[in-house]
Amino acid sequence: MSLLNECLKQSLSLFFNKKIYLSETFSNQNFSRPLSLMTHSLKEEVFYFKERQIVKLSKEKSSDIVMIYLHGGAYVFNISQAHYLLITQLVKETEIDTHVLDYPLAPNAHGYTAFDYVCSYIESLNYSKIILIGDSAGAGSARVRAQRHRLPGLRPHHQHHLPGTDAAD
Repeated sequence: MSLLNECLKQSLSLFFNKKIYLSETFSNQNFSRPLSLMTHSLKEEVFYFKERQIVKLSKEKSSDIVMIYLHGGAYVFNISQAHYLLITQLVKETEIDTHVLDYPLAPNAHGYTAFDYVCSYIESLNYSKIILIGDSAGAGSARVRAQRHRLPGLRPHHQHHLPGTDAAD
């Protein structure tokens, strides 16, 4: 609960201090990078995989664990600055390197295209532990990828099984 509270507090602070405007916070026009005022204590790196942008956020130290964040947006909207408020706080609290993927969206791509893209990116990584995480549509997508793909070290967390959400059913 403290993570959510911290994100809300930061979001309201940025909005009321006019450092960020509502239209910027929830803009879904293009895949973007986080505003520097959110990530000033993090290392930010932008690179490309199969011509699609990936933003890596990390603390100074690096580890053999990576978190892949799949944003929500009903599979049609790009990431927004509101997502980055959550992601930056998550990286600060967990100190785990986090990769934010610009996966293909509808109507320009079929769902299988996005699935294949994320899976091939995961296969290209060299980490001992891969954590898939997301919000809304991204969370559902992360769960399906974890259950269907069964990569070594990438297992679904069965303690939180919800009826009707198991992609293996």
